[in-house]
Amino acid sequence: MRWKLLVLVSLVAGLIASASWFLLIILFFNGSDAIVPLDGGLWPFTLVFPILLATFGGFFVYRHTSRKRKTQAVITVLAVLMLTALAFFVVDLLYSRSHIHPRKLLTYVELTSAACSSTRPNPISFCTGFKESITNLI
Repeated sequence: MRWKLLVLVSLVAGLIASASWFLLIILFFNGSDAIVPLDGGLWPFTLVFPILLATFGGFFVYRHTSRKRKTQAVITVLAVLMLTALAFFVVDLLYSRSHIHPRKLLTYVELTSAACSSTRPNPISFCTGFKESITNLI
């Protein structure tokens, strides 16, 4: 087996596939910041380009090896897909830790008044954390 070829093709194809996948997601599915906003249900179509690149990498390895061609091609395709998924999960993990998701910021008064005005069986325990009324503790 030509391990150097497998590793090099897998790394290059995985890098290009993950970069293209991120680019497609940013361009078309980044909410209001998207250049051409599309329906969110169409995001699986962004996987077509990484899969095509993995197939191309496998074909490249298949054509440039003499023995065990099919095995090396399959190993390359699987390695490219795993590297692409790994890159996606790493970037997603880093992105979710570094960015604050935009939410409506509420003041403490708004939060407590919204929580205490709920129709729960015992709103005192929900608002204060005590099982009974504060006046009964005195």
